[in-house]
Amino acid sequence: MKIVIWILRIVLCVAFLGSGMMKLIGNPMAVEMFGKIGFGQWFRYLTGVLEVLGALWVIIPRFSVAGSALLACVMAGAVCTHLFLIGLDPTPAIVVLAVSLLLTYLQRDGFGKLLSR
Repeated sequence: MKIVIWILRIVLCVAFLGSGMMKLIGNPMAVEMFGKIGFGQWFRYLTGVLEVLGALWVIIPRFSVAGSALLACVMAGAVCTHLFLIGLDPTPAIVVLAVSLLLTYLQRDGFGKLLSR
C-alpha cells in the first residue's frame, strides 16, 4: 500500500506543480479561462498558489494528508466551476478530484498525527 500511496503522491505533485505554475506565469490559456470565470485574474493567482502549495505538501510525508485534502478542495471548486460557470467538460477535474480524495482517504490516519504535533 505504501507504494500505491507514493505513486499517487508523485502523480498529484507533478500534475499540480505543472498546473499551478501555468496559472502563476500567466499561460494564455489559463488567463483566458479565468477571464471566463469572471472573478478576475487575482483568482487565477490564488488558485495557482493553492495548487503549488498542495503539490509541495503532498510530497512531504508529514503534510501529505493536508496537501491531498487541499487539492481535493481545489478540484471540487474546479468541478463546480466547469459545470456552472464556464460550461466545460468536468470529467478531467472529476478524475483528479477522485485521485485526491483517494489519497486523502488512504492517509486519513495522518490527520491525527498532523494535529498531535
